[in-house]
Amino acid sequence: MRQGLVAADDRIASALLAAAKQEAENLGCRGTVLTSGLIFHKTPYRCERKKTVTIDLSEGEAGLWKSLRRKTRPIVRKGEKYGLVADWDSGDIDAFYDIYANDIAGKGVPILDRHFFRVVVEKLAPHVRVLIVRHGDQILSGGIVFMTGKFATFVYQGTAPGTRDFAPSTFMFWEIAKRCIAEGVATLDLGESREGSSVFQFKINFGGTPRDLAYYDLNSAFEAVNADLVSPPDQAPQQRSLRERLVMMMPLVVKRQLAEIARARGRIV
Repeated sequence: MRQGLVAADDRIASALLAAAKQEAENLGCRGTVLTSGLIFHKTPYRCERKKTVTIDLSEGEAGLWKSLRRKTRPIVRKGEKYGLVADWDSGDIDAFYDIYANDIAGKGVPILDRHFFRVVVEKLAPHVRVLIVRHGDQILSGGIVFMTGKFATFVYQGTAPGTRDFAPSTFMFWEIAKRCIAEGVATLDLGESREGSSVFQFKINFGGTPRDLAYYDLNSAFEAVNADLVSPPDQAPQQRSLRERLVMMMPLVVKRQLAEIARARGRIV
């Protein structure tokens, strides 16, 4: 899982990364990148910063409401006004996956396999919460939340096209935050976003704080003498390539097929 490297100190982190690199070479992986999340270690490998956004839930629901930007609060109320319902009990992975896969593929991004989510929910059951947002019989959005003690992370989500007027994404974020508070979570990680993007700003408006994540590229040894062994933050991405622009113009059903192919050739998680 993301943020999967856990080590007591830099020496152990380096040893774990070396073992992971050897295993990746044995498997024939073309590239191997691991992350230790919010904790940075000094290792022999190139370390890059990426951004996530976290929310402090320690002040409870009232404190969280005060931290929301003023323009965000009425959007939360909008979903409640339309009668959206947060369904935590169904555990409907198939319903979640259809929303997730169409949403992600529609953005031209590789998707994870349906079986992956089923296994995750089965193996990590005590720490997994599946949310489905409904309007009557219509499913508008869904997400998967992982909770471990005082920390929760919200990485996988999707929203159905044509449902923006209901504000299901904002409603979903609010319901997830409330559920985390009810279960004693103090920090909610809303997942990675490119700094300056609309998704990044949405999370900031929701009361979030930008945080750096550490990513180690095991195929690139760090050669420069650097005090913190961390490369500069990612720069803004270049304009989409011609191939990417062509993909974005295709019907959703074609994007979904291409996303499936890309998944088979891309990252595991």
